[in-house]
Amino acid sequence: MNTADNSAPPNPSEKPAKRTLSFWQTLSSVLYAMLGVQGRKNAQASLEEGRIGMFIFVGLLVVGCFILIVSLVVYLAISSG
Repeated sequence: MNTADNSAPPNPSEKPAKRTLSFWQTLSSVLYAMLGVQGRKNAQASLEEGRIGMFIFVGLLVVGCFILIVSLVVYLAISSG
């Protein structure tokens, strides 16, 4: 008896769709990594699911914001004294 089955057997040569991290997930991963509180399991999952270009972009963005904030605090401290 031949049944109509629309599900084809999986093709072993096809790779499963890779899930990628969103901008906000990448940002939280970078922030946790910079603070040194990200666990090994989460770090490994982030590296497997993330894109290196996004990590570089977000890392540079976070470091730039940090430098800007420190510069602003120093400027305000010097100008008020």
